[in-house]
Amino acid sequence: MRIFKTALAFQDVPDGTIYKCDTIEYQGAFWLVPEWLENPDAGVMIPARIICLDGLIHQTTPDNPGADFWLNTGIPKSVFDGAVPPGDKYVMIERPDIKFPIPNDES
Repeated sequence: MRIFKTALAFQDVPDGTIYKCDTIEYQGAFWLVPEWLENPDAGVMIPARIICLDGLIHQTTPDNPGADFWLNTGIPKSVFDGAVPPGDKYVMIERPDIKFPIPNDES
């Protein structure tokens, strides 16, 4: 399974910083992964939460080696921290049963 990258900005952080967030494909859609939980004994990591890109304006960035996707509108920092307002457009799943091998940093 591949981990993609999405470039994005936070709506409520006015410094204009562009962040890169891990992104995975799951159940036929792409999902942002703001945080990973690692289990070194098992050699795996699981997303703490995932946020669906469907319904969010985004595009692929094939000519950008640093990101696979670009989120065209900012996202609230609170959504990344796990707080999705009721009735909001953000679809989030807490601790989905998805396991990825912990990357080997040795190159």
